[in-house]
Amino acid sequence: MDLSDIITAGETYSITWRRKSTYTAGPFADLIIEESTDLTNWTENATRPSTDQQTFITTNITAGVTTRYLRIRPETASSDDSDIDAISYSSVLCGVAGGGGTPTGNFTCSAGVTEITGTVFEDFNYVVYMILENIWA
Repeated sequence: MDLSDIITAGETYSITWRRKSTYTAGPFADLIIEESTDLTNWTENATRPSTDQQTFITTNITAGVTTRYLRIRPETASSDDSDIDAISYSSVLCGVAGGGGTPTGNFTCSAGVTEITGTVFEDFNYVVYMILENIWA
């Protein structure tokens, strides 16, 4: 998923998601979240969200590395079906990692200042992450 903005390591973003009602491999669905700035080098985030909820929940994740792209996949290879509804975050730096440079998102700002201080909400409308895994495989 392209967040369109850069989240610096240590900043928090939130994933709104749920276990699908058709999930049959156990009571919990688990996610592995990978972060990247370039779609080539991926780093697995230390947090592995898990839920048995079939209604949407929001899980806060601390970015382990500077992040623009997220890749979300199941923890196990079988039937960890989850719906990803949205990613939200706030306080994003302009341009390249560490601030400055050309803005990478939809906002304009001066080098080195905070790009936004409100919340950005990327609505993915119930994207099934098993499909996303196949796209990035």
